[in-house]
Amino acid sequence: MDLILIADTKIPFLNRPESFPELLSLPVELNLFIYNEEEWEKIREQSQYAGFWKSVFSEMIQIF
Repeated sequence: MDLILIADTKIPFLNRPESFPELLSLPVELNLFIYNEEEWEKIREQSQYAGFWKSVFSEMIQIF
């Protein structure tokens, strides 16, 4: 499962999952991507919804 979190963080991208150990210990295989709001908006604006991002935006379920 791919899980994308939008978080208020300044932690370097590759170190962010360490901030959510409870998610890393779930009993499912998980790909965890953590973006800050600015990064997420840039992805949405610049991705042109190609490849991976096309499937993300067409299949995502938003949870607040």
